[in-house]
Amino acid sequence: MSGLPKTSQRRADLLARLKLISENDLRIDDPRAMVYVFRENAAASTLGEEVLRQFCWNNALDARAFPSALVLEREVVAIAAGHLSGDAQVCGNFTSGGTESIILAVKAARDRARVRGVSAPEMILPQSAHPAFHKAAQLLGLRVISVPVDGQQLTADVPAIAAAINAQTALIVGSAPSYAHGVLDPIDALGELAIAHDLPLHVDACIGGFVLPLFEALGQTIAPFDFRVPGVSSISIDFHKYAGTPLGASVVLYREPALRRHQIFSFSGWPGYALVNPTLQSSRSAGPLAATWAMLHSLGRPGYLAIAQRLLDGQQTLLRGLARIDGVRVLGNPVITLCAITSEIVNVFALAEQMRKRGWRMHPQFPCGDAPASIHLNVLPVNSAAIPIFLDDLERCVSTLAAAGEPPVSGAFASLAETLTAVAPDQLADGPLERIIDELIASGEIGDGEMTALNNLLSALPAELRDRLLTIYSDRISR
Repeated sequence: MSGLPKTSQRRADLLARLKLISENDLRIDDPRAMVYVFRENAAASTLGEEVLRQFCWNNALDARAFPSALVLEREVVAIAAGHLSGDAQVCGNFTSGGTESIILAVKAARDRARVRGVSAPEMILPQSAHPAFHKAAQLLGLRVISVPVDGQQLTADVPAIAAAINAQTALIVGSAPSYAHGVLDPIDALGELAIAHDLPLHVDACIGGFVLPLFEALGQTIAPFDFRVPGVSSISIDFHKYAGTPLGASVVLYREPALRRHQIFSFSGWPGYALVNPTLQSSRSAGPLAATWAMLHSLGRPGYLAIAQRLLDGQQTLLRGLARIDGVRVLGNPVITLCAITSEIVNVFALAEQMRKRGWRMHPQFPCGDAPASIHLNVLPVNSAAIPIFLDDLERCVSTLAAAGEPPVSGAFASLAETLTAVAPDQLADGPLERIIDELIASGEIGDGEMTALNNLLSALPAELRDRLLTIYSDRISR
């Protein structure tokens, strides 16, 4: 451990060092990025960056010390509520991201259930629900009931969810849309189910909540998913996705204050000051909040409709182009800028790797239930004009891989596969797995190297064992 630096360093030297450290980072202006970058452009982002700096030292923990934070939060929450067809009763909070918004909604539902006498609360999720719900369940002590999705549309199976409801159910969940495939769950049917059983229904609209109403305004047919559906009790929406705000900008909304109160943590039974936390964080910078407020007011509805039109054009170009490529199939019926492609003639992990070598950054996705292994695509402001180039590269890579056949498996991966298949998963200790991971890291076969063989192997494993390997790998590279 190095401890504090032994000398003070010059500003220029520090900036040069940071530039060197970040030289391999994904460039936020790279049109080949299909992940992570939701910024509109440098000019549109300037105001948000200025406001972020202005408010970064303001602590939103205490509205008495920094009353501006409360004013800004109320206004941002009101904008989100109106955007999602909420009335004057809808309330909520600004959070650090979709995961925090989801965890808070789950906490509110859990505590509501406890007040009603539920001793071992459960949460019913479509298999396509975001992993943030599983993280929330682990943190908050809920049991997850994961229900397979419709095999064709990959949307929530409402009869299966209805069959899973019991006396311990605290929450049911739908996605608008699901992140993996960009398909919209039948929120109206889930709402009817929630009303019939007097249960909260949370709609995860983190990725779609901002852009779907804009697409609807542009003439697209979007099934109701927001507070127009009577059974919807809470919604999460991210502004750092498609609203172009700096990262760390999400809102969790509740139809009624009575449910939101279960989200809030208050404690005065200690010698210190009375602590009241509406969100998971205590001290939190007001910078992202103020920047979000500024960006929303700066662009307004006209500016965001123009952005949405470019995204919609990019999405339609992408889907039309994918339909013309032999050997590639879009999964489900994506409603926004997300979709997933699979193939019956080439290995999708090899395809993702070949596209990565051409500079495209995408997410390979493991098979789950009826959903096959796939590649996640995302039309973003940074890449919307480059979709024709992407389609040309994709078609070439599919053709090349189809001609080449399945890639060979290296000795290191053959050894790992032998170890994993020789012993029952529940009898595998972490020690041997860690040694194999160390060998693979040292060999350069994972990390920045060729990932096809690793993804093929992980794809064939049970999810629990795959998660253990990924946990060990994450632990090792962070040391």
